[in-house]
Amino acid sequence: MNSSDGSRSTRIASFKTAATALVNTLMTSDESDRVRISIIPYSEGVRLQESYALLATDDYSSKCTTERTGDEQYTDASYETEPIGNGSNVDYDDLPDGYSQSAGNCPSSYLVPLTNNKSTLLTAINNLSTNGSTAGQTDIA
Repeated sequence: MNSSDGSRSTRIASFKTAATALVNTLMTSDESDRVRISIIPYSEGVRLQESYALLATDDYSSKCTTERTGDEQYTDASYETEPIGNGSNVDYDDLPDGYSQSAGNCPSSYLVPLTNNKSTLLTAINNLSTNGSTAGQTDIA
């Protein structure tokens, strides 16, 4: 995301511009009570508020969820059936070739649950930063 987007900007800057435009388009003053948006920043993991993280990881991590392991690794089972990855205690020696220690980090930005608070969303978008690797499948889970 720190790479050029093909113009004179970075991908993250272009993303922020597009995301801000989306929020401003969807959340007009007369429609904002009907629209809810969530922001899910992710790297290898997704940083959650403590209560959400503890619930999703079966009390293992109070900050982050990562890719699930175990019998339900490649399924869409609820976290109630099989906890999401623990989000902490990444063993850097076990990372695949080409991954750095930053690959085990959670993003600094927290998940913003569905909300119609335009100011909260715009602030979260503005504060997004880049670090680590991209694990889209973790974000979707």
